[in-house]
Amino acid sequence: MNINHEVSSTEKNMSSSCREEDAEIRYLEWDLNEKRNRCFHLRQDELNDICVLRATLRVAHAYLEKEEYEKSLSNYESIVCAKFDVPDEIRARAYHGKGLVHMRRNDDHPARESFQNSINYSSKSNKIGNHAIDTAESLFYLGVIFRKSRSVADIDMSMCLFLEALHIRRSILGCDNVLIAEVLKMIGNIHIERNEQIEAYEVFSELRRIEAACLQKKYKASSGGGIMCVPKRGIIGSDCCNDWEFAASAA
Repeated sequence: MNINHEVSSTEKNMSSSCREEDAEIRYLEWDLNEKRNRCFHLRQDELNDICVLRATLRVAHAYLEKEEYEKSLSNYESIVCAKFDVPDEIRARAYHGKGLVHMRRNDDHPARESFQNSINYSSKSNKIGNHAIDTAESLFYLGVIFRKSRSVADIDMSMCLFLEALHIRRSILGCDNVLIAEVLKMIGNIHIERNEQIEAYEVFSELRRIEAACLQKKYKASSGGGIMCVPKRGIIGSDCCNDWEFAASAA
């Protein structure tokens, strides 16, 4: 086996992936500038336009995925610090993106504040569909932040947040969903730490059932038995209003 050849091939793939990411960011920045210029010619505030706000979210999210956190944070800040009225949905997404940046930096206090602000704004939006899913996503990550603490009060708070996120996700996504399993795993772990064996057994039994159901759906879809639509993370901090994509995973 030619190890040097394998290493060279891996490096080429990584280089190609980086070039694609750079090209995407360049395009998104160009698109944002075009929208800003259009607003300027219309004599509007350069950010006081829904298209510009959403383009800014996309740029911020692209930098987040590339782990260029300062640039990502700067774009999110331009939205949350805007002096004019920004739709609650967009402001919530920007605060969620800020929370993800701080979380990846292990800055727990500003992450808590950002996720809480995201929850407040997304809760003010229409409490159906993606708006409620956005709320559940921020609740989940806020629970993850509290979960890191060894304080009993913080662990109790994280359990409350996970349960609330679970309720919202189940009401919209149904029971057999990977995002339901994700919350159940966190809840089950807390039960184990509390030595609540019966509750933990019930939660992990449900978790295993969901995982089996998801695998079966995936198998049917791959066998031509239908299309499986599974929500995936990627975008609350970006702009995604009409599909089931959610925030970049930071846990």
